[in-house]
Amino acid sequence: MTVRTGQRIVMIDDDQDFLDGMKRILTVNGFRAVSAYSCATEAVDSLEKEGAAVILLDMVMPGISGRELLPILIDRYPDVPVIISSAVSEVDNVVSCMKIGAYDYLTKPVDTRRLLQVLGNAVRLSSLNQENRRLKEYLLGNPLSAPDLFDRIITRNPKMKAIFKLMETFARTMRPVLITGETGTGTVSYTHLTLPTKRIV
Repeated sequence: MTVRTGQRIVMIDDDQDFLDGMKRILTVNGFRAVSAYSCATEAVDSLEKEGAAVILLDMVMPGISGRELLPILIDRYPDVPVIISSAVSEVDNVVSCMKIGAYDYLTKPVDTRRLLQVLGNAVRLSSLNQENRRLKEYLLGNPLSAPDLFDRIITRNPKMKAIFKLMETFARTMRPVLITGETGTGTVSYTHLTLPTKRIV
């Protein structure tokens, strides 16, 4: 399975040979932005500056262990899936990591096919999380780009204003939009709120 993505994958493991091998595998399979760190502190500093789409984390490391780092990463980057890769395969350890918030748990030696499948799914989830966050920030914060388009509808209701922002967002896409509602609720009034290329159903 080849996944083509430029989203950043961060691997944290004290085994440099493992990092080198994983980086080659991921690069060959289309993961173009792969960063590998054998020092957890350096990895954390990098995450603060550059972020990541997915984190691949070893459990047993000197200094800050993966067990200690996992809840920190989950807390700081709730939208970033963290995948554990470890030679520790005890069920209690796996369950503990999943309860903390790990996306998945891979046992070393890591099966390449499973790694690529889990990582591909995690990247897609990360992209969806980012899109949802951007949309939420837009709906809750930014003002309307074209408020004059909504002059015909008089309201102070925050829920209606949120709907206006949603409509403004969808108006920039080429997908058709279906507007439903009972007679007299103003559904016809919304058909003028779109860009010239938008199809209203």
